[in-house]
Amino acid sequence: MIDGVVEGQGALVHAIAAAVEDQDGTALVSRDHAILVASDSLAATIDAIRQCVATAIVVIVPADWAPLDRHLLVAAIEPLAIELAPATRVNALDIAPGAQMADIAAAAIFLLSAQSVTGQILAIEQRPDAN
Repeated sequence: MIDGVVEGQGALVHAIAAAVEDQDGTALVSRDHAILVASDSLAATIDAIRQCVATAIVVIVPADWAPLDRHLLVAAIEPLAIELAPATRVNALDIAPGAQMADIAAAAIFLLSAQSVTGQILAIEQRPDAN
């Protein structure tokens, strides 16, 4: 797992940490970037974003969060991006139930590497059936 890059608790944290590593264990994201999986409470998550020392932060909003908390956190991303700019870029992934881990990891890596992107929220939906 990439120490200091992926923060939070639970199975989603471990899955994302594994997904943003190459097959040989090489990190696909820089150590001055952070992926924060929202946990505990809305206030604790916002505090974690504000206290995070990184040039780029991607906040993962899990599918199992209460709808009101999900919407409040998503609504806070743009103001947090303005507050922390220009030193830190803040973006988020709003994860829908059934979303594929590969899609979550690819979107996180994209947002961390897109140097001119801040204050954006990408919705990661479940893939439609291929049938």
